[in-house]
Amino acid sequence: MTPLELRFGTRGSELALWQTREVVGRVQSVQPHVTCPMTVFNTRGDAALHIPLTEFSEQGVFTDELEGALLAGEIDVAVHSLKDLPVRDTHGLTLGAMPCRADPRDVLVTRDGVRLAELP
Repeated sequence: MTPLELRFGTRGSELALWQTREVVGRVQSVQPHVTCPMTVFNTRGDAALHIPLTEFSEQGVFTDELEGALLAGEIDVAVHSLKDLPVRDTHGLTLGAMPCRADPRDVLVTRDGVRLAELP
């Protein structure tokens, strides 16, 4: 059998790397023979983390580089947070899958250790 490879692209943030590893793990859990090398991209948004997102006039500051690599055939899959995707789909690309959402509840940190039920 010829080995199958799915080349993944991701941003280098801790969250993006975690998300990509999670997707790779899911792929390999059902297709263990598939190798999944990861390429880390530094996007315009990553290069300008000191600039508030509201100051960017265009969309795609966290996605353009990965989308370009997909269209050029350099990678097969890009993993993004849905919040980073532009509102309009990029011609030639498809949103292929969304894993089930994890528990969306978060943590509350208060100055004095006040619990949620004790808040005014």
